[in-house]
Amino acid sequence: MKIRSALSLVIAASAIAIPLACSDGGDTVPADPTILLDREDVEIAAYVKTKQNVSLQILNKGRGALTVSDVHLELPDGGALPGNSVFSQPIVAVDAGSLSDPLPIVIGGLGTGFVQFSYSPQTPGKSSARMVVKSNAPARAEIDVPVNGCATNTDGGGATCACAADAGC
Repeated sequence: MKIRSALSLVIAASAIAIPLACSDGGDTVPADPTILLDREDVEIAAYVKTKQNVSLQILNKGRGALTVSDVHLELPDGGALPGNSVFSQPIVAVDAGSLSDPLPIVIGGLGTGFVQFSYSPQTPGKSSARMVVKSNAPARAEIDVPVNGCATNTDGGGATCACAADAGC
């Protein structure tokens, strides 16, 4: 009988303690859609005449639905990338199983989307662009992400930039 009473007391204490330990007294998740990228500066390294794929996550840190209306790469000064650019225009997907979803895409509350583009340098040296992401997030309706590429020959020669150890070269 004493064991049963002690067990009941432990269960009752746990039922009270768990909600108190797991609650900080307030909800910290914003009601509005809140956009965040897993990287806000992209550095890419590749060997000449190869293709380096780049992926970024679009995170919705809010409860409201995030609508991404535009994602594109452009020159750092805002001009259009030339047709023979070393960067491809990005594809966007809400579900990792789909190849590319048409814009606009909707990322549910606390959900994730994906952006992918490639860097295919034909000569050694530096290349720069910026990725623009437009959404309905009230605090950040537009995000500009610098994109920098560095290409080197397979023997390491000919580049006027150094490839970062973690960037792919």
